[in-house]
Amino acid sequence: MEGRAASAYALIVTLQAFNDVAQARDWYEKQRPGLGADFVSKVGETLAMIESNPQLYPVLVKEARRANMKRLPYGIWFKVEVDPVVFACLHHRRNPALIKGRAP
Repeated sequence: MEGRAASAYALIVTLQAFNDVAQARDWYEKQRPGLGADFVSKVGETLAMIESNPQLYPVLVKEARRANMKRLPYGIWFKVEVDPVVFACLHHRRNPALIKGRAP
């Protein structure tokens, strides 16, 4: 992985991670119209950071890494196989045991 060009990574997002994002987006949108779109925008920014340099984030659980979202209490969990595989987008207060069960 070392020395690999940033554009060479292809980010993979699992259906379960996609559903996490949709559920959080819907919750934020109910709190205030437009907030759901802001959440999705922050997810996109965080995914772009992961895609450009997945090694930037430390390994935390079962070789899984977490990228914290700016200004929101969420983390995007992923593993670096050949390419980064995003498998969860969870609120920081969620039980970390969830990660052990989801990590590919």
